[in-house]
Amino acid sequence: MKKNAKVLVVVLVILVILAAIFMGVFFMSKSKKNDAPNSLVEGNTQIENTEVKYVPISKLPVDYSIEDAIKDRCFAVSDMEYNKDVIDTFLSGIENKKASNLRIAYLLSNDKVALVDIVYSNDKMVVTQDNSRSEDLNTETTIVTNEYDMTSDYRFTYNDILLNDGSVITEYMLKDTRLGEEFVSDVILFTVVNTSLKVEDFEPIAFDATVEKIEDSLMVIKPSESSNEFNVSPEFYISLDVDGTWNGITFEVGDRLKITYSGEITETAGMHQIAAIESIDKF
Repeated sequence: MKKNAKVLVVVLVILVILAAIFMGVFFMSKSKKNDAPNSLVEGNTQIENTEVKYVPISKLPVDYSIEDAIKDRCFAVSDMEYNKDVIDTFLSGIENKKASNLRIAYLLSNDKVALVDIVYSNDKMVVTQDNSRSEDLNTETTIVTNEYDMTSDYRFTYNDILLNDGSVITEYMLKDTRLGEEFVSDVILFTVVNTSLKVEDFEPIAFDATVEKIEDSLMVIKPSESSNEFNVSPEFYISLDVDGTWNGITFEVGDRLKITYSGEITETAGMHQIAAIESIDKF
């Protein structure tokens, strides 16, 4: 009888030890999950191990101003750009695979601000947009958070874009690498005025095209199907002068052209810095 009692006591002790180990592992795992940067609550994308600290978006007052954003070390955009150095810190974090975050404040037409939080950690990018101060929105969902996987679905990159006025902006984005899927789209994160680049830094590009239509002060052209431009869009619009010409040259529907331009070409913005438009028949 005494032997059975001793065995029972040993078994109970073992069970208590195993239960303690299990509870310790459980709470340790739970603690790690709560500390993970992807645990998002009410627009709180803040992580502790970053050089720049921000108050969570959800805790900012309704009257938060662009002046407040500048003071809080946000990258602020109004009549000019403020605190551009925080972008360098953010980019350095991504390059060195170190947790990093960036808050962007845009001055709206109603003198309120729209905010964007971008958090990078563990090859994931978490983007929170706060449009709660915009008068144009008729929706209750004004703070939206999206997470992007940079190990397989997206790649962080940038484009230098030459604008029509000769200025240059750098566009930072997440490039969608999921080729062949139905919903594939790049994510534009933010743009910055780039004063280190000029028009002459962009190599001219030429392609062939055909005039499809001429209406008022617009000429619609179709790039040759073998060109890279056709892969961007099957047609582009070129602004004409008031007299219907481009730099004094008159074009007609059906004309075959050689177009030379500098900078980026996009479906929505078209070509930047058109240097020359010439008739192919002259060559």
